[in-house]
Amino acid sequence: MSFKICPKCGHRNKPENRFCVKCGGPLPEELEAAAGEALPVSPSGVVYLYGDHFVKGGFLRGRIDLPCRGVKVKKDELAETAAAAAFIGLAQGGHARLYIDKRRGTLGLRKHKAVFLQPLQRAGAPPSGFEGKILQLLNDRQGLNNAVDILKRLVPESEDPWAGVIWRVKEGLLEQGYFVEGERGKVTKFFLGRKLLPNCQRIATVQGQVEPVRNMMESFRIANPGICAQLMKDVRAAIQARRRVEEDYD
Repeated sequence: MSFKICPKCGHRNKPENRFCVKCGGPLPEELEAAAGEALPVSPSGVVYLYGDHFVKGGFLRGRIDLPCRGVKVKKDELAETAAAAAFIGLAQGGHARLYIDKRRGTLGLRKHKAVFLQPLQRAGAPPSGFEGKILQLLNDRQGLNNAVDILKRLVPESEDPWAGVIWRVKEGLLEQGYFVEGERGKVTKFFLGRKLLPNCQRIATVQGQVEPVRNMMESFRIANPGICAQLMKDVRAAIQARRRVEEDYD
């Protein structure tokens, strides 16, 4: 069955509707396939696009606008959850096995528990988006075999590395047409002047993938509570390690 997808809230409406029954917004004339038939988005991309289904709204400070929907959530939690979803998605998709082992510290003197990844041979196309970048680093066999070191390589050092994680996720969504490049904006710490504009009509078709991703993450947490808890610690530690503190010389 085909639907009219509301570009404002993502609700699926009957083909004969002219206005969304949920938010009252005008509907496009053309029909869209059911959300489940949309081009699959990586788990990290789903978490970013519909972050209010995964993290809290938070207060005024430290919030970020979700594309097309006028919803704000806590940026640090959104970035950390999206990164964790990427690793869990690789495990649940049969691309890698997650396990806990010892990782050497910065000076190599102490070992700490960390989540490691073992790549698995799987037929079919490799994952896209942020997950694809993780798997590429893992398969390059440059010693990057744990979540902390992989994230440190992918996330640029900046004053706001959480925004850097989100930018990496958006790059993957750009490749799939959920964002388009607009006019060059001002050069920032890691955006390099690129301005990405959301394709709201296409993003609305992703809503049907929210519940499967939520179920995937919850089933992994129930089956692997120790790994899941350690993964969240590793993700947070890796992102915080990429934070550059500007020195005040006044």
